[in-house]
Amino acid sequence: MKQSEQIWIENLARVSLGKALTTSINQQIVRFAVNVFLEELCNKMINYASHLNAILSEVKPNETVQVLPLSMPRTGLIILKAGDKMIISQVGKIIQVRTVQVHVDSQRNYMAYDFELKQNEQNGIFWRCVNDGQLVNPELVAQNYLSSFLVSGCRALPQVLRLVASHP
Repeated sequence: MKQSEQIWIENLARVSLGKALTTSINQQIVRFAVNVFLEELCNKMINYASHLNAILSEVKPNETVQVLPLSMPRTGLIILKAGDKMIISQVGKIIQVRTVQVHVDSQRNYMAYDFELKQNEQNGIFWRCVNDGQLVNPELVAQNYLSSFLVSGCRALPQVLRLVASHP
């Protein structure tokens, strides 16, 4: 059973036993749920990228991707494909998936998708994409964003903000 499923069952048990959630217990559940989502998302991304690399390395080794785990101060993951980067990190209670493309003239295209934890009336936890309101889970996020990124890089994702380096 996945950790996210364990949280769900534990919350169901609390409700069934008539145990009210104190503010501190609720905060612990939220922190734990955010960590679990990030961990499951990173594990999915690592596994999918590793499997892809195993297939590509025999035929097109220059098409493989690099996967770099992040640690302190923020945990997460960076996936590199040519000049494109996908960065997965936690910002407060939000899990963010960003793409950055570095150009020769130092321009960067940037796109971010945020995933936010929500709780229902029974203190059940679910996740929504802040950008479009869709319900998500780590597997859906990994499959959707990793496949778009690996197939088309940053070009697959619409541009929201364009940062241009200033020249002196």
